[in-house]
Amino acid sequence: MKKLWMLPVLIFTFGCLSVSAQPPLVENLKLQTHSARGGLAPLFRRLSEARVPGWIGYSVPGVPGHLPGCCGSCNAPRPCRLEGKEWWGNGDSECREKRLATNPGLVILFRIGTTGLEELRVSSEDCHLDAGGLAFHWLEDVKPSESIAMIATLCSGRDPEDDKHHVVDPAVMAIALHGDSEADTVMA
Repeated sequence: MKKLWMLPVLIFTFGCLSVSAQPPLVENLKLQTHSARGGLAPLFRRLSEARVPGWIGYSVPGVPGHLPGCCGSCNAPRPCRLEGKEWWGNGDSECREKRLATNPGLVILFRIGTTGLEELRVSSEDCHLDAGGLAFHWLEDVKPSESIAMIATLCSGRDPEDDKHHVVDPAVMAIALHGDSEADTVMA
């Protein structure tokens, strides 16, 4: 009888762990989930080399208080459309305070097209996304250090002045927003 008090604690703990692996709220998509336990880079390479238009996304801990805003406002949020130009969201003080209290994770999103990687975007787990009817590959079990290393390699060899695929600047921002000490090392 003495050990039964642990049961609610274990249920709560494992419930939180499973929730954190869930993708953000995404609509208008063809969802496929994959585990990155075997390594993020090989899985990403396999998915992106298929050159099927769609999105690859995952979540890692972010820097509290410095995550990108969502579309709309805190009182009237709307989906951020991944396809198109309507992307950046609201950063008003009410939203910032609410997000500091909940500390949502950082979501990294890669747009894959027929030529490979076309774009990189960042969001947060509390944002509502619209994938435009495309494939959406959600990666689970991503280690922050592997994410940082892979994003850093995506920047190498790309000229920031001729970045037609909009990868370099968002990649630098994505690395900086990782809530992991490895980000500081890479950014130095």
